[in-house]
Amino acid sequence: MFTNEVQFHSCKKVLRDLGPEYNKFQLMSINSASKEFYGECGLRGAYIELVGFSKEVLFQVRRYCSPPCNVPSSIAQAAVSAICNPPQPGDESYETFIKEKMAILDSYQRKAKITTKMLNSLKDVSCNPVTGSLYAFPKVILPQKAVEEAKLKNCAPDKFYCWQMLEATGISPVPGNSFGQKEGTYHFRLTILPSEEKVVSMFDRMSKFHEEFMQKYRNDKDNQH
Repeated sequence: MFTNEVQFHSCKKVLRDLGPEYNKFQLMSINSASKEFYGECGLRGAYIELVGFSKEVLFQVRRYCSPPCNVPSSIAQAAVSAICNPPQPGDESYETFIKEKMAILDSYQRKAKITTKMLNSLKDVSCNPVTGSLYAFPKVILPQKAVEEAKLKNCAPDKFYCWQMLEATGISPVPGNSFGQKEGTYHFRLTILPSEEKVVSMFDRMSKFHEEFMQKYRNDKDNQH
């Protein structure tokens, strides 16, 4: 987690704490090196654990995940092994591991706060605090003229906004319609992976683009709100 105010609770631990009731529930756990500080989107390796499922289900999952085309690279497999078996106290590499781990997580925490603050500083953009992910998912209120132009181009409005941002700044956000969202609302996803220096400079470009985009498509009716 990236904030000290929010406590992480392991679903596996919560389930085990039920005692004898543990075996009455089903739990699927998935973890990916590319969504960890180990890999940071560069290593495509993951593991899955199923608890409380029948042998038939386990067989089908194993069969689905076993085709040769799904086998990760050797370095990705090594990363998954490191995730599952990190250095322990007393190991030669333990102190270095903890130092590097905390440096990365502390940097994520700072970038999460910077990202949330900067996104919320943009007019007609609102973003919940980034508390435990590599992404922010802000909501943007797009001018009606932008929505209409997007439809003329047979393009979702938030996708139209993201394409305009990419062309103007080189920043490539993912439109919210790729994930599903409430009808009539628009979002985009932005990663906090770049270095702190790059995050700040990225938002300088984004802020300039956003202001120019909103000004271009805002009409007199929008200005009254």
